[in-house]
Amino acid sequence: QKDTFIYSVGALIVIENLHDKHNQTFLRGHDTEVSAITVSNNGRMLASGQKGSTFQKTPEAPVILWDFDQKKPIFLLKGLQGNVKFLTFSPDDRFLAAYGENNMLIIWDTRDGGSVHTRMV
Repeated sequence: QKDTFIYSVGALIVIENLHDKHNQTFLRGHDTEVSAITVSNNGRMLASGQKGSTFQKTPEAPVILWDFDQKKPIFLLKGLQGNVKFLTFSPDDRFLAAYGENNMLIIWDTRDGGSVHTRMV
């Protein structure tokens, strides 16, 4: 979105209007610090990943796929542990790739949230 700045503060994602710092939207869904954020090429989706949760038995580091316009989660994507290090959308926004601290690369289909490829790298 034009004139929009997106950043994280702890477990929150902040979407801020560059011309009015009081015009902010907060996305809540993570339970620990957000470690990666990316916006889809068409601007309709946002993906965010977090550091491994200390509230789970394993250091699960989920990725949330958000509807940018509605500011609501679409899918909670799992499989990474420790820390989400990198997120990127495919050029057509059909897929979301994520790389985690556990050296796992996962590619999800953004239409249904299903994992289409998982690989240790």
